Amino acid sequence: MVQADPRPTILVNLGDHDDSGIEIMRDTHNSIEELSNQSIKTQRLAVLHGHVDEFDLATRMIEKGRPHADAEARLDQITLLNDGPVYDEDIGHFDLDAMDPNVSRDLVRDFLHQFPPAATLDRIRARERREQRQIDKLARHWPTVERMRAISSERSKTMVKMTIRAFRPARSFGEPRSNGYVSVMGLVNDEERLAKAVAHLQGVLRKLTLAGKPPSTAFRLQVWELRLAVERAGKHNPDLETLAAAMRDEG
Repeated sequence: MVQADPRPTILVNLGDHDDSGIEIMRDTHNSIEELSNQSIKTQRLAVLHGHVDEFDLATRMIEKGRPHADAEARLDQITLLNDGPVYDEDIGHFDLDAMDPNVSRDLVRDFLHQFPPAATLDRIRARERREQRQIDKLARHWPTVERMRAISSERSKTMVKMTIRAFRPARSFGEPRSNGYVSVMGLVNDEERLAKAVAHLQGVLRKLTLAGKPPSTAFRLQVWELRLAVERAGKHNPDLETLAAAMRDEG
């Protein structure tokens, strides 16, 4: 796999903070290089000497009579990505098992998140370019944006009053498509159709909420058109009021 993949290879290592842990890391690194005939780099994630105080790890006594070679010399034989030292014999020996496995998993996850798949990275970069173009466009036309914001309040009231008199697609309120377009004011005058329309809008909002998506501008407009039409007709629909209040909270 190392030979077939053109990307640089990084060995991610978690092991005991002792001579044998360093030796295992060194041997694994060298074995991969030997078998693949490729140079690689190693990132030691744990156990590092900084983890001892951070996670309150319990030290392990060194076995008497056990031979220990020079760990620092073995580290010189491999290429490490770590900025600081990965082993300090003076602070003691610590097992990886002494660390909460959830912590170990988080260390690996956070490191791997730095290297998303190429396709994902391309999508992220494409989205960033699109967003940057939108920001640049807004910056170039910011005086116009400010003027539009200044008059938006008054205009929005007028626009809503105008749209109430317009026709909307029947499907917008859960009616059969064969009905074509329906008058919002006409819908209000039929209690049964009004109840079905409100129930339909409630269902749409529930689906959006479950999907974690915000209501669209078109959906908000439908709710407010219907609410204002009900108000003008001198009627009151509690379910519609609750729905309109949800739109205010979302906005």
